[in-house]
Amino acid sequence: MLVTAAGATAGSLGFTLSSYQVMEEALEIRVTIVRQGDLSPPASVTVNTGPATPLAKKGDDYLAIEDQIVNFAANESEKSILISIVNDELPEFMERFQLILSNSTGDTLGA
Repeated sequence: MLVTAAGATAGSLGFTLSSYQVMEEALEIRVTIVRQGDLSPPASVTVNTGPATPLAKKGDDYLAIEDQIVNFAANESEKSILISIVNDELPEFMERFQLILSNSTGDTLGA
């Protein structure tokens, strides 16, 4: 399974990698959100999962994240979130879903 995510740019919030790969047997994947630039103010960002192509199915292949708020304290540069992966034990080709950052406060979103 492949998870795509937007990378961080200077002075912004984003993911450490543009994509993550995980086998369904792992049952979860840890994804890191990073802050770059001025870390002195606190910041927050909302995380959601969304579809990609070829489509991993919400509930069948992964457990959706809906409006999960990730808070950063002043001078905190990274936070990790866990995404649950469903092992349906069916042989499949690479499936994908997206992680989406939105509604940032105290910082801007990366590209």
